[in-house]
Formats: sequence, structure tokens, C-alpha cells
Amino acid sequence: MVAPVTGIPVPGSGECTGRPIESESMKLRPRLNLSVLLLFALLAVVVCFVTIRWVGHLAFQGATDRVQLNINSAWLVYDHQRQTIERSAIALARQIDPDIAAGDLLPELAARRREADLHIVSLIDTQGRVLLRTTPPYHIGDDLRGDPLVAQALTGSVAVSGTVLLDSDRLTIEGGELSAVCVEGGGEPTGMLVSAMAPVRVEGRIVAWVQTGALLNGHTGLVDRIRDLVFQQQTYTGKPLGTATVFMGDLRITTNVTLDSGERAIGTRVSNE
Repeated sequence: MVAPVTGIPVPGSGECTGRPIESESMKLRPRLNLSVLLLFALLAVVVCFVTIRWVGHLAFQGATDRVQLNINSAWLVYDHQRQTIERSAIALARQIDPDIAAGDLLPELAARRREADLHIVSLIDTQGRVLLRTTPPYHIGDDLRGDPLVAQALTGSVAVSGTVLLDSDRLTIEGGELSAVCVEGGGEPTGMLVSAMAPVRVEGRIVAWVQTGALLNGHTGLVDRIRDLVFQQQTYTGKPLGTATVFMGDLRITTNVTLDSGERAIGTRVSNE
């Protein structure tokens, strides 16, 4: 009898030597797993980056929108002040009887100025010369065509309004202690005036102009209304939240910013810092 030889595969017998054979799929599996992990890591970084950028954009846009809303709210308060002064000029212009001498109009117009809490009510001719002022020393005859608002009105035929700066000479001529008001409400004899011009007509023809105006210097009611509108009268530790200021250059001419003493910082300048 012949002994069988072991360990040698017999062709066609289906037997093997006993050493495992590695398939190609088994060799590729670690490589595929590593590639998938790298892909997910890359996606995570991209998603994180996009999320941070998007959140940052939303935060910036929200802050920008809030600032714009605050600016718009402040302009609404100012514009209400401007429109009120313009309406007062229009109302006075309609009530003036051109047949009455300018001097005889003084008591009535002076009373209207006080009632409307205005600093200026004047009557000006069509050439820009002052016919009547309602504040002592009641200076007349000066030419106001150098006032940009007066110049604008004289070239048109409708009421106009806006903000103009008054130097110390103009404040002195306007009288009514306007210089003292500006010094107290800003520390300088220079005024920021919200003003209006309205035509006086006779049978459709302009025969004169009424000028009205109120100083912003020391006008604390204006900035308090802006603060209350923007910050909705919120408080923190018993004090109003937020502040509002009107600047003339770098000078605070009215504000609700307070000093250490508790007084309003009117007349102070913006820090260089």
C-alpha cells in the first residue's frame, strides 16, 4: 500500500495548503474607512466655517439695522420739530394783513412767538430786508440774504424750512438774549437754529415773508424725546437707558449725557480719544 502525501494540493481536489488568501476587498477596506473619515472631517470644517460666517453676518446685519432704526427715529423727532416750526410760519403768514403797518403787527406777532415757544418771529420783505423783529432791541433794515434759508425762500414761492447756524453778530442783531441762550446751552455765542420761511400773499402775489425759528442750543426736550423713542423709556438701576446728543461740530449743544456731578454735559466737547 502506498501512503498518501499530505500538504500538497491535488489539482481539482478543492484542497488548499492551509495558508489564508487575502481578498482585494479586505485590503481596500482600511483605505476606504480613512477616506470617509477625512471627507466627514472636511465637511465638518466647511459647515462650521459657513455657520460662523452666517451667524456673524446676521449679527452684523442686526446691529446695522438697529443703528439705522435709531438714526431714523432721531430724524423723526427732529423732523417733527422742523414741521412744527414751518406750520407756525405758514399760519402766521396767512393771518397777516398787509395793509397794517409792520410796527402795528408787533404786539400780535410777539405774543404768537411766546405762545409757540419760538426764539425768532420776523417779517422780511421780498428783497431779504427785515421789516419787523419781535424781540428787543427790535432791530430792522438788515439784509438777510446771506442766510441760506432766506436766500432759498426768496428764489422760490413756497414755504421752506431747515437748520442754519447763526454767528455771534447775527445773534446780537436778533436780540432776545439769544447770545446768552447759546452760551448757556453750549458755551459759545454760536447758535443752531431750526427755522422756516413762509410767503405772505395778496391776491396770489408774494409781498413779504414770515420767518420763525427755535434754537437747538440747550433744547433738552428734543434729546429726551429722541432717547425715549429709541430706547422706549427703558431704565437701568433707576436711570434712563441710552443717551442722545446734538452736536455743533464737536460741541455738545444739548444732551442727556451726564457728568459725574449729575449735570447734563452741555457745552462739553468730544474727547480726542
